[in-house]
Amino acid sequence: MKQLIIAFLTLFLFQFSANGQLRVSSSDGYDVLIWLEATSVDAPNSCSDDYTFKVNMKYDVKFEGVNVPDNMYTLQCYLLCDQDLSMNFGLPVSGGVGDTITAPDNWVGDNCSEATPQLLGCDSVRLLIEGPGISVYEKYPLSNFLLPMELINFSVKVVGSQGVLLNWETASELNNDYFAVERSNDGRNWKTLAELKGAGTSSDIQNYDYIDPSPVHGISYYRLRQTDFDGTFKYSKTRTVDFEFENHESKLVVYPNPAQNTIQVFTGKREQRSDITVYNMFGHEMMSVKNIQKSSDPIVSVDISSLQNGVYIVKTGQSVTKFYKN
Repeated sequence: MKQLIIAFLTLFLFQFSANGQLRVSSSDGYDVLIWLEATSVDAPNSCSDDYTFKVNMKYDVKFEGVNVPDNMYTLQCYLLCDQDLSMNFGLPVSGGVGDTITAPDNWVGDNCSEATPQLLGCDSVRLLIEGPGISVYEKYPLSNFLLPMELINFSVKVVGSQGVLLNWETASELNNDYFAVERSNDGRNWKTLAELKGAGTSSDIQNYDYIDPSPVHGISYYRLRQTDFDGTFKYSKTRTVDFEFENHESKLVVYPNPAQNTIQVFTGKREQRSDITVYNMFGHEMMSVKNIQKSSDPIVSVDISSLQNGVYIVKTGQSVTKFYKN
C-alpha cells in the first residue's frame, strides 16, 4: 500500500508542460520548472580503448505560483548514459539559467574524438528534488526536457515602394538549423526567397527580420519553413500583404527597434539613397555611413555597438526616424 501511495504522489507532482519543461508541483502552491540539454562531451582528442569524459549541460530552472521559497533544499541530477554510467551534476537551488558540467566517468571504447551525448547514449536524467512541500526522486528521458521551436510572433508589412518586411520571434528553439522565407502569388506555388540561420537550441527569445526587396504587385502570400538539423521541417501560418507600387512612397525604415548592437536601415530606391547619419537627441552627429548609393542592396547594416543606451535619430536624404538602443 505504501508503494502505491508513493507512485500516486510521483504521478501527481511531475508533469511535462506542452513546451517540454518538467513541472514539479509542491503541496505549498508553487511549481518548479526545469529545462535541460546535454550539449557536448568533454573528452580527450585521442584514445586507445577507454577514456575519461564529462558532459556539458545547459539548464533553466524557474519557480512559479505562491509561497515560492528563497531556495530548495536539494536540486541534484544524474545523467544516465550507456554502459550503466551515472554522472551527477547540481542545479542552482534558487533557480537560474546557465551551463554546468557533470562529474567524470570512464567510457570503454575508442571513439573519444567524435563522442557526443547521443553517441554515448546519454538519454535520461534522474532528479532528486527536495524543498518545502516537495520530496521526489524520479527518472525521466532527457528528450522530455527539451523545448521545441515555439513561434510567438510572425508579421508581414509593406515598408516602402520596394520592400515587404517580415518579422518573427521565437520563445524557444530546439535543434533549429534555419528558417526559409517563402513567397507565393496564389497560395499554392511557393518560391524560396532566403534562408536565415536559426539559433540551434535556445530558451531565450530570438528575433528575426527579412526584407523582400522585390515584392510582386498585388496580393502576395508569405510563410516560414523551419528546418531542424536532422532535416525535419514544419511550416508557419501564412501571412498576406497587398503591395501596390504606385500607392507607396519610399520611406526610411529602421529595425529591429529597440536594437542592441546592429540596426538594419531600409533606404528605398537606389536613385533616392544618400548617406546615413545617426544623431543623438541633442542633434550631435554620432556616426555616419557614406556612399550607400553604390550598393545594390536597399538594406544597409549599421554597427551601433559603440553607442550608449538611449534614443537616437537616423537621417538619410529627407527622411528621418528614431530608434531605441538598449
